Amino acid sequence: MFRYKIDGDNVSRVEAYILKDKIGASIIAVTNLQDTVFINVYNEQKSKVNPTFLVVRGYTQENEPCYVSSMNVTSLSKGENELHIRTDTPSNLTYIEAYLEYATIKSTRVVDWAYDNIERRVYVTATYYEPYFEDVLKKKGIIDINQMFDRYLYLQLIGYDINDNKVALSSRNMVFNVRKLINTEGYAIDTCVVQINSPNSVVPKKWVVKCFTYEKLKTFENKTVTSCVLDWYLDNKGNLYIVIMNNAEKSGMDYLIIREYDKNNKMVFLSSRNVRLKPQAIDTFIISGIPAYLKNIQVKIIQNKSMPSFVVDWCLDKQGNLYIVGINNSERDDNLWVKIEGYDQKGQKIWLGSRNFRVRKGTIDTCVVNNIPAYVKKVNVLVLPEQDGVKIQEKLFDRDRKKLYIIITNFGNSKNIKIQINGFDANGKFVYKTMYNAIVKSNIVGAHMINISNNKVEQVEIKVLK
Repeated sequence: MFRYKIDGDNVSRVEAYILKDKIGASIIAVTNLQDTVFINVYNEQKSKVNPTFLVVRGYTQENEPCYVSSMNVTSLSKGENELHIRTDTPSNLTYIEAYLEYATIKSTRVVDWAYDNIERRVYVTATYYEPYFEDVLKKKGIIDINQMFDRYLYLQLIGYDINDNKVALSSRNMVFNVRKLINTEGYAIDTCVVQINSPNSVVPKKWVVKCFTYEKLKTFENKTVTSCVLDWYLDNKGNLYIVIMNNAEKSGMDYLIIREYDKNNKMVFLSSRNVRLKPQAIDTFIISGIPAYLKNIQVKIIQNKSMPSFVVDWCLDKQGNLYIVGINNSERDDNLWVKIEGYDQKGQKIWLGSRNFRVRKGTIDTCVVNNIPAYVKKVNVLVLPEQDGVKIQEKLFDRDRKKLYIIITNFGNSKNIKIQINGFDANGKFVYKTMYNAIVKSNIVGAHMINISNNKVEQVEIKVLK
């Protein structure tokens, strides 16, 4: 039995014929000994066309693919040729086969892959086509020094269980050496081994491999991007796999935001992650501790802004938990002074809260504010500016519940301030007076709530006493 993988999604029918006259090269023997595969190739005397690649496949006792390797065939002598590939083969490898490939159509592609489930690794064989080298070498021209760099193929691996459900993600940067591309006139094959770094509890039955090039990413989604999220997956253990590709020529920090939406497209969960990517590379990140019950996760890269710090997004769930994502662009670790405005179902502001959100310099982070009142149906979140001394940023009186909220910031030493509260009825008549002693700590924002004991009060005024 001989297997040959057909490239091309549009192929609907395949025919094969045995040639009457031997006019090319053929494989006459394949053996493997420890870390080397030997391939005997016979090249006919009348042969005028040499094969381009040699591909070797290996299988387990259960006929499952577990190994693949390759080599570039640059020249063959007439008669018998003994070729060999030094490689690390799986422990459960039972038999191998090989085939020769001719470069009728040249392309950058994944040729084949195989999963070694004993060592948790995937063998990937791929080709890279650089037309520039082919064109220059055919014309016997001089190669531009600016083209003398290695080419990268970015591999994305998707793991599936026995029911074809996605259960894991991984990635690899596959390097094609520039000298090898020159020696093969711009068309080379190579094999890499991807060590899977998913949790031991995740055991995919099979893997599917996709590839991307630098040029392909430049036109990803029909626009030039520096980096993008290619794929993500949340397993039933709460591990979120994220595959990201960086197209920039420099390494840098990317900010990820993770959102979950319900069936009505309402956001119900929010989180974030800082990821540092190497230049022109693909990588996989695993975030643990994400609620496994989430079903509609969305992951995006947040574009930074030229401002010291800002709130990216927020989300209020049904349990009264407010998730806030913020970025600190300053040169020091800092507290973001966050003011939270709460609104009822009619859109009236009825509640004020605050949070001192500690974010390291140059990073994104998430905080959770618990116990938002159930009657708050919508919130607005913003960062207050740092101002010298003690400042009353806002006051709000909830007439229905007779609660007075005061937001105070203090960019200075801790102190106590006395606030006089005057209450008036619907006709503007003075009906209530009290004093409130506010303890304001150093360099924070605070939300103070005062219960107004007089039911006649419809509006209030406050005055800070010296």
